[in-house]
Amino acid sequence: MSKDDIFCGGRDIKISNCEDSYIYIDSSVRTVTIKECVNTTIFIAAVSKVCSVEKCENLTLTVASNLVRVGNSVDSTIFYYGSYFPILFGDNRQITLGPNNTNYNELIERVKKARIPLLARNSLNFASPVILNQTSSMSF
Repeated sequence: MSKDDIFCGGRDIKISNCEDSYIYIDSSVRTVTIKECVNTTIFIAAVSKVCSVEKCENLTLTVASNLVRVGNSVDSTIFYYGSYFPILFGDNRQITLGPNNTNYNELIERVKKARIPLLARNSLNFASPVILNQTSSMSF
């Protein structure tokens, strides 16, 4: 599935119960909630507030967001650019965090529209997550 700025711009997006899916959202959205997705790849250009991931397995997410939070997920990879350190809560296992690795002409426009500051330190925030419990297993 592919959605653009006309369909998704400025909205709250909920993605749930996806399996073996590829989702591409080339837009600046307000919030995103991703729940109970399995074997799914998701790209979201920019999220102006919070991107939440809950109860997912084998998820690959690429996102620029002011904040990303991951809870109770397994075997997932998050490529993140954002204003704050990612928050990991609940029972996460084998979570891999990395820098947002996308590069296309409209990305900076989407990030600016979401009011995510364009700062060099934001590209490194993935490396210092806030872990709210010690049962999380992750790598960088």
